[in-house]
Amino acid sequence: MKLGIAVFRGLVAPRVDFSEQLLIYEIEGGSVVLKNTVNLMLNNYFEILSFLKSEGINCVICGGGPRGFLRNLYFNGIEILNGGFLTPEKAIDLFLSNQLAPLSPNFAFGKNRGGRRRFRKGFGGKGRKK
Repeated sequence: MKLGIAVFRGLVAPRVDFSEQLLIYEIEGGSVVLKNTVNLMLNNYFEILSFLKSEGINCVICGGGPRGFLRNLYFNGIEILNGGFLTPEKAIDLFLSNQLAPLSPNFAFGKNRGGRRRFRKGFGGKGRKK
């Protein structure tokens, strides 16, 4: 299994698109076999997604990201775990002990998209009846 940890200023990045580096861990049998560091100089989410897929990364630890990007990760079979503001060493320890929670589907797919809520019948321009 390959695990990617998005890093920003020495901590797990609050958002994937803010990350300066990506730490790539190869894990076999519950221990780290290989560790690589890659500088992310990618311009958009699609480049990051294609990079993750080309590297064969199965899981990403980050604090979050844009909703559309998280959806694309999900639909491409890449699991997203919440590890915001941890050190990468602490995040990998928590991952190996199975203590990191996946990002909530409501966070990635949200039920409330914001915007104005409309009244079912409206007021018809007459103002509110008392």
